[in-house]
Amino acid sequence: MFKHILSLVPLLLIFSLHNPKCSAQSPAPSPAPEAAPHIVPILKKAGHFNTLIRLLKRTQMDRRIYSLLNNSNQLTIFAPTDEAFHMMPTETLRSFTIQQKIQLIQFHVINSLLSFSDFQTVTNPLSTQAGDSGNYKFPMNVTMSESNQLNITTGVVNATVTGTIYSDDLLAVYQVDRVLLPMRFSVSPHHQLLHRH
Repeated sequence: MFKHILSLVPLLLIFSLHNPKCSAQSPAPSPAPEAAPHIVPILKKAGHFNTLIRLLKRTQMDRRIYSLLNNSNQLTIFAPTDEAFHMMPTETLRSFTIQQKIQLIQFHVINSLLSFSDFQTVTNPLSTQAGDSGNYKFPMNVTMSESNQLNITTGVVNATVTGTIYSDDLLAVYQVDRVLLPMRFSVSPHHQLLHRH
């Protein structure tokens, strides 16, 4: 009988080592989730986006964009260069209310991640953070030329994508040569000066 009990001891030992409740080993920690990209450092690194950076900070849209990305939302941003802002009449941007400045930034943010090749099959008008894409509000249309030049039209401005600044699984940022002004701003009597272009 004593031999029989001794032969069970190795089996009990093996069972206790393989039983998760008896194991002293804790599970391996899961890798920390990657931090969402911050738009301001991306633009600073690229250079020549100082006006856009100031506008993002003043409207706190930099925080909103980060929050959206941090919640796994995917976005595409069209980033006008400093030169693009200088092409606007000086009084135009200054005359915008803070709400209009927020809408201006939102109009440059697409509610999905679009790779450069995605623009060939995208449905117009694009949906932006600014809202309604109906006539005289916030319509934005994109077309790809045969030479793979991406053009954007808002009904007020025609712009061209001049490069890719940043791209990952959550965010794509494209450089544009003009500030994308929405039709809603141009039909307001307060902003008729936009038609001088």
